[in-house]
Amino acid sequence: SVQTVDHADVEHRAVVVLCLRHIGHVDLIFFPGHVAVHLKNGRFIHATSSGARVCYGSLNKEDGDYSEWCANNIVCCKTVF
Repeated sequence: SVQTVDHADVEHRAVVVLCLRHIGHVDLIFFPGHVAVHLKNGRFIHATSSGARVCYGSLNKEDGDYSEWCANNIVCCKTVF
């Protein structure tokens, strides 16, 4: 069965703002007009605005999918768990 979540219920959950170096698995990374889900070691998954596809990205310059725009435009990081 599929469980639905009432938007009002989500608004009442505790949300903790994190420092980038303390983000963990499935924490959220917020950018201007964009949100990504952190996976591990600076890697994240997100939907691109161009092409409407889901892809991986990284905040680490050494990674092939490094995104300079994302690395330089983080608004905040949050967790809801």
